[in-house]
This record gives sequence, structure tokens and C-alpha cells, in this order.
Amino acid sequence: MLVSGGDDQLWPSSKFAEIVMEWLTCHHHPYKNIHLHYKDAGHFLCFPYTLPYMPPNVMLSPGGGMTVTFGGSDKANTRTALDAWPKMLDFLKQNLDG
Repeated sequence: MLVSGGDDQLWPSSKFAEIVMEWLTCHHHPYKNIHLHYKDAGHFLCFPYTLPYMPPNVMLSPGGGMTVTFGGSDKANTRTALDAWPKMLDFLKQNLDG
């Protein structure tokens, strides 16, 4: 399972995910292949409950005059996390042994 944001400003995660999905299909990957693509989400997609007091990062300024932009918006990234989280849990439940 892959999750990508269409507004990822760090790297083209959606394109990379599509390449991975094509490769898995061509090589007859024996497990279920799922790509959750969220058009308006950025790179940093928070998972609910991991950092409950921190909003999804849209920009990071590590200093030295440099700014790293992750894309998306608080609203789009939050919607993505809320939609993707139960799907990820379900995927793991269905595909992990034990």
C-alpha cells in the first residue's frame, strides 16, 4: 500500500507510486497492490494519533535562510490522514499473518 499527495512539493511521490504500481503489476506481485492518491495533499501526511498536538507541517524552515516546502495545506493533509488511516489499518489487518 502506498499513499501519495498530488501537491507533494518535496518530490513527485504520486509519479513514483505509479511507477511502483506498474512494476508490481508487471512482475506479478502476489499481494494486493493499493495506491491511495490524494490530489490536494502534500508530502508530509500526518497519521492521526501520532502527534495529536501538532498540525500537519506545510513548511519547515531549518535555518540558514532555507525553507523546505512540503505542499498541501493543513486542511487537505488532515482530510488525507483521516481518510487514509482506517484504510491503512484495514490493509494491514487483511494482509499480515497472525
